[in-house]
Amino acid sequence: MGCPGLPSAVPLFQEVVTGKPASRIHSGLSHLLVVGITRDVSSILKNQNYIFGAAILTSLAVVSIGNASKREIVPVVLNGQMFHIPAENVISDVPFWVGIFPKNYDNPDDLLIVFEAEEIQTEIPNYITRLNDYKADSVVNIMALDAKKVEEYRNPNYPLYRDAWKGEGKYDQHQIDVHEASGFYKISNPRYNFYWSALKIKPDPKVDAPTRIDDFWVAHCGENRSSNASGANLTSCHVNGFYENDIYFDFRIIGQNLHLYEQVKKFIRHKLASWEVNDNTKDV
Repeated sequence: MGCPGLPSAVPLFQEVVTGKPASRIHSGLSHLLVVGITRDVSSILKNQNYIFGAAILTSLAVVSIGNASKREIVPVVLNGQMFHIPAENVISDVPFWVGIFPKNYDNPDDLLIVFEAEEIQTEIPNYITRLNDYKADSVVNIMALDAKKVEEYRNPNYPLYRDAWKGEGKYDQHQIDVHEASGFYKISNPRYNFYWSALKIKPDPKVDAPTRIDDFWVAHCGENRSSNASGANLTSCHVNGFYENDIYFDFRIIGQNLHLYEQVKKFIRHKLASWEVNDNTKDV
């Protein structure tokens, strides 16, 4: 299971190298799903190196689901709660039999879904759908957490948050700027030019960070030179949040949309709520 906000292959799965959407297939069988990502993706997600290697996930021939009928759903159980997720939103490696035995597919390590940029823009009009030739779809990693992980990810002393605030760890050389596109504080280390953290308030290493993560933390970001956008630098950020208390999500957003991160969080929570199956319909 990945850590909150850590860069992974996930945000780079699509147009970063080719400039084209990932190919989409579906089985053609109602309620049967075969997705072409192997468990190798999970191992990549567990890699916590701060490397935005655009070719990593592209080389795995990411395959997702498309052109599916509105009736095709993927039933997934996360911490005992059933979700009926539209097949076209799923890009994770879901076993083909989940449509037949959904209750046997309980608590996957993580589930990858995607929202196309145009879908997000229908709810958030200011959302930028393209940056030159790069399409700003948002990939979301959803995880079911136990109580220990929930406490860990909400702790302001978690290294990802603490290092950016205190100027420790990977930020032992503490450089504080303002990110022009979003207006948030950009915390970086001048020795490295490919990752940084975004904070709502200017950090003061002499005092403790606020006790609530949402009061100061925004995202962890990385700079990547994209061959599909005329060689322009692409800023890709990871934002994390919770749906209810024990279902965690981490989503990708480009730097030009970072100022909209709270609205995108709300959009994702609304979608999850619409997919959640209540007790009276779980067996449908």
